[in-house]
Amino acid sequence: PGGTGNACHAAVAAHGGDPIGAAVDVAYNVARGASTPMGLTRYERAGDRPPFLSFLSMEWGLVADVDLNTESLRFLGMLRSTLGALYYIFRHKQHRATLSWLPVSTEPSEKEATIFAPSTLPPLDAPLPSNWRSEPPDATYQLLMACNISHVDEKTIMAPDVGLDDGALSLVFTNLTPSVWARFDLLDGLLKTETGTHVEKKSFHMHKCVAMRLVPAAGDQTKTGLDGEAVESGPIQAQIFSNVLSVFCAPPKT
Repeated sequence: PGGTGNACHAAVAAHGGDPIGAAVDVAYNVARGASTPMGLTRYERAGDRPPFLSFLSMEWGLVADVDLNTESLRFLGMLRSTLGALYYIFRHKQHRATLSWLPVSTEPSEKEATIFAPSTLPPLDAPLPSNWRSEPPDATYQLLMACNISHVDEKTIMAPDVGLDDGALSLVFTNLTPSVWARFDLLDGLLKTETGTHVEKKSFHMHKCVAMRLVPAAGDQTKTGLDGEAVESGPIQAQIFSNVLSVFCAPPKT
């Protein structure tokens, strides 16, 4: 997969200890047949929409605005994301939803789940079991991402603790009280995504989970993106599956 950010390549290269953007290393891994398993995430939406199989992430709020609303600036390359981020940080839009997740220490169901089998998650309009955790109903957020791999582009390590096939999604979100200082806190956090140290900030929350659900508040029309593509806003839930495919990748260096 390509695109402006080349996130899949960046995560695979980082996993194998290769330089990001080095075509020779990529070709070498392909030629020698070195590979590693990679998980995928299945997203379910309301209505009769088919499931969406994702290798990258779900983006909602600030990151979705930056990614989806700057398509006309694609000719600028990575500068497109920088300009978009500055614009939307200082607009400081607020997004309301109910967020829930199933921690990695638990399983969605006693049934053995596979990515092409019927879902083992509760229907989107059904209550969640007691082993799920939730933020307050209709809470306010600035950004929210559910990451299947570590990188969202070649320079942004949104989920530094995520491997290619560790059976976990990383939820990353902020719910700052609107203020001038909140804008600078967001800016500082996004600058730190280049090293992955944003997760050390108290304002950036991270939770590892095997499933999640996001239900926008009534009237909230926040944009949603799956693997960088816009999808219709509305309730959405996801479950991660391990060892779905293999990618060419150098063995991790020890």
